[in-house]
Amino acid sequence: MSDKKIASAFFRENKFYNLTDFSKRLKIDEEHAQKVISHLRAANIIKPTSRRALDMDELQSEAIILEETFFSNSENGFTFCFVGIVYTESCVLKCFPKYFENDADEKSFGENSANILHFKKVLKAIQKYKSDKCENLHIYYDTEEKGSFNRLAMELFLLEDYFTNGIYTNEREIIETNGEGQIDWNRTIGDAFAFIKNARPYYVDLQTVEFRDNSQDFFRLLHECVLTKCSRELQIAGILDLFDIAPVQLNAKPVSDFGDIDYIKYRLESEIKSQFITKKKNLLRTMYIFLSETESEKIESDFSFYGTNAFDMVWEKACSAIFDDIKNEQITNLELHGIVRFKNYKLKRNGTLKTLIEKAKWEFPKDIIDENEPSKATASLESHESLDSIKQLETSKTLKPDIISIRDGIFYILDGKYYVPHYNENTISNQPGIQDVVKQFAYHKAFHQFLQISSLEKVANAFLLPQTFPRANKNDENIKYIGNVKLNLMQTFALETLCPISLIELNPDFVFENYLQGKRISDELKNLQEIETPIPKATLTNYDWQNDFIPRLDFTMAGFLRKSYIEQIRSQKKDFIFFFYRKKGEVLYPVHNLLPCCGKFIGYNPKCDFFVKGKIVFEENKAIIKILDKSKLLDELKQSGYENASHTSADSYYAIKITAVKIVDADFAEKKKLQDAIDNFEGNDILSEHSPKVESVF
Repeated sequence: MSDKKIASAFFRENKFYNLTDFSKRLKIDEEHAQKVISHLRAANIIKPTSRRALDMDELQSEAIILEETFFSNSENGFTFCFVGIVYTESCVLKCFPKYFENDADEKSFGENSANILHFKKVLKAIQKYKSDKCENLHIYYDTEEKGSFNRLAMELFLLEDYFTNGIYTNEREIIETNGEGQIDWNRTIGDAFAFIKNARPYYVDLQTVEFRDNSQDFFRLLHECVLTKCSRELQIAGILDLFDIAPVQLNAKPVSDFGDIDYIKYRLESEIKSQFITKKKNLLRTMYIFLSETESEKIESDFSFYGTNAFDMVWEKACSAIFDDIKNEQITNLELHGIVRFKNYKLKRNGTLKTLIEKAKWEFPKDIIDENEPSKATASLESHESLDSIKQLETSKTLKPDIISIRDGIFYILDGKYYVPHYNENTISNQPGIQDVVKQFAYHKAFHQFLQISSLEKVANAFLLPQTFPRANKNDENIKYIGNVKLNLMQTFALETLCPISLIELNPDFVFENYLQGKRISDELKNLQEIETPIPKATLTNYDWQNDFIPRLDFTMAGFLRKSYIEQIRSQKKDFIFFFYRKKGEVLYPVHNLLPCCGKFIGYNPKCDFFVKGKIVFEENKAIIKILDKSKLLDELKQSGYENASHTSADSYYAIKITAVKIVDADFAEKKKLQDAIDNFEGNDILSEHSPKVESVF
């Protein structure tokens, strides 16, 4: 940086800029702008693209990017893939996150006080993220370290270190006669005259020693000079205020007053070797690198930055921190709090919540594995013996949910997603990808067995998205439900047990304010009742949902039929629909977890002396159990020729088509036999008496 006039402007991540827009924004000519763009492109701060391009992959080839005529076309330009501050070619570029609203008046966009205040929080959040991850923006502590010099980051470090640790000091030993320091008895006895009285010496003059900071110390003065230089440069560039750093005016002398750069470096090297205090040693090394780079005459380009091109990681970290992520919580701690019960259940109780997520298992014939080269077969795998001829290998990695939180009996599966979706009447764009949706449903599926045996009553699965900023209505909630995502491919396994993925918008200012202060906002989730779904509990305690394979069609579904409906079925003797409650009001009714494995049906009513037998219609790759609302159910009943089956007081129903209908007389003994078969099948006893049962006798 230099003292000459600095061009400065605000930009926004993911917004399109062409050469003309860019140069006008910075108030520089296009030739100057081309140089700036060249540095930004080399540092991966921007991505070349066209105004209409939706897929940037084609525009990332070097052949296109390096064409001199690329930016001469106003339809070609670039977008920023960076959040933070960049300095290059006497230009300061301040890049806001992409959730900032487009502002037709570009000038007001950067001068808006709310925008500036939030941008300060963004910079502090980036700094906190780096600190939490033990990643320092200032990378030069070792004088032998090689790398690109980041002047802006280092200047900020030097100033922040000064406000934390103060100025560099060296203490000087002051020896005085009758001074205010401690008495140096060795010097006093050796140098001073003593009077002897009663065999005791008395000294008229005492030698004292005192340690004082040396205000004229070379390194103290050099430190003051460097700090003043850093402060002045950042102030001229308009950067100092963005970090809420006060200007520093300690020593306005030029660095050259301390000697040429080789002499200064020699003095610093000597001081580093004699210094034993770590923080002082680190400061001296940083000053050595800073002066070596800034005072060199060989510098061709002064490019530096403070920020990140992975702001999505900062957003995800902030969301994880403020929503009390407990995926690393010990399962035994959950048992102590009554959240999970292990009696009669097979579930790994050692480890953490995330260890419950199943790992992929790879099976190979043993004869193809080279036992003499285990590194190829098991470098990152754990070996398990399976069948005699099969070797089973388990991968060490598996799915990693972003945030797991438990509040008021609700299990939250949350994922911070740095997306700003755009909606119109017919399309949605810039939303999380299908792979994100599939993974989020897979997280729910991974914890399905855990939820079955837990005391938790509801589950919520959600993406956490940033609201646009500044908000049009300041009275809007800081956390707001805006919709959901459904995918039957993932939601429907056995019965529909996976809830939709909710879309929740968070006020970014609220998020980063709490992240920076270390506060938690999990309790605010209770205001989002739209995202909560009751957990249907499994009823067969010895059935391993994850691993057991139960062939379809091996069981019989026993279903209760209302008297008017079963009489109508007996008279018509044709295909019909068996239906039962799914949801009524706030209640989601439980059903037996093996119903999808049933191929036969037997319908009954205690007041009737006959059964209705049939087969369950099964279509390949389609669920045998449909979910219908009240009106759709009535339509299907009518189409099937059953117009009087109108006991439809619930909001939605499970529906199953029955074919090959037979009417079978049933005396008391036959009814008792069916009842015993139902009662003896494990799990049926805890279900509603009118919900379908599973049995294996009939």
